[in-house]
Formats: sequence, structure tokens, C-alpha cells
Amino acid sequence: MFEKNKSSQTDCDVNIHICDGRIKVWSGDKNVGGMAFSKNPFHAENTYLRFDPKEFDLAYAAMLFERIADAFGPLQVMTYSDDQAMLALLKRGDFERKRRCYEAEFTKNDLIKRESASAVLCAESQSREYAAFCDSMYARYQHIHINVSPMTASLTEFCKRLPNTVYYAKNGCSNYAFVDGSDCICERRSAVVRRFCVWLVGADFG
Repeated sequence: MFEKNKSSQTDCDVNIHICDGRIKVWSGDKNVGGMAFSKNPFHAENTYLRFDPKEFDLAYAAMLFERIADAFGPLQVMTYSDDQAMLALLKRGDFERKRRCYEAEFTKNDLIKRESASAVLCAESQSREYAAFCDSMYARYQHIHINVSPMTASLTEFCKRLPNTVYYAKNGCSNYAFVDGSDCICERRSAVVRRFCVWLVGADFG
């Protein structure tokens, strides 16, 4: 995740036109490319951009993103670490990396033998336990995003997005996961995290 810093560079003249949910980019009288933009109600302070970096010249990158920031305010872009064209454009556009995300692929056979499900409890929506975990997840989400993209949704709005079932470790409430089919939203912080995650990944939730 990269966020735009304020820039004073003026490499060359470039202008933008906003139409039908897209930003059209002009250099002089030539249309050189376009970008899609969106808002996230959970992070309403920022505008998120999606585009092909190969459409744009590094020479006007600073001016381009300055024009867009003037129109929309703070900008953010997500990209893969091996996309060199995107990284070069963002660097020239005075973006700063705010967060790294990681991906992993594995199967059940890659895991150690999971422990008994008796160590894990379940709570459904409308229960007191479920509400407590919603409060905990909301607070955690606010904390980890404060320096990246501050949370702007209310607790009620946030909880509407969570699955209706939460699983949690019997020997402590530091590890829990909201689960709905193949979707899983986890929080894990205690010393028993490995056992809990192994059970979670290996479990069949139907």
C-alpha cells in the first residue's frame, strides 16, 4: 500500500478530466491514459487508484499525481512488490510505502497434525460473546490502520460485514476467527496462536 506525499515538482504540464468514474489524463492535447478511482466507506479519507503504469511517462508523474491529489485529496495505490513499472512511477510521483501484505499457499498436508477441536468454542451472532469479539475486532482494526488509512466506519457498520459465527480458543480469548464458509477473519495474539491457527485451517466448517 502506497500513499501520496505532497510534492513541489513540476516536471511538465499535464491535465486531468474526471468523467464516468475514470480519470482521463492529457499531456498537452494528447490523451495519454486513464485511471479508475474508488472510495471505501471504511476508509473515507482516501481515494484509491487503479491503472496500468505503462500508459504513463515518468517525466510527468509528479505533476500528474499532484493534479489528482488536488482534486481528490489523499491518494493510495496497492501494487505487487515485483511490479517494477508501477514502483518506478509511484516513486517519481512522491508516494510513500505505508504497509506490506504477504501471501502464502499451503495445503492441509503441509501442516502439523491439528489438535482436538475441544480446545475451540463457538459463538453465534446476537450472543454476548459474539458482541464482545466484534468490539475487540473493531478496536484492533482501528489500531492497525491508524497510520495507513484511518478507520471511518462506525462499529455498527463494521459489524454488519462480519460473519455470523466466531470461533475462539477455549484457554483464552486472544485468538478468535469470524468464519463463514471459505471466508475467515482472524485475530491472533497469544502464545497459543499456532495451535489455534492449525486447528482453524484444518477444520471443516461445512
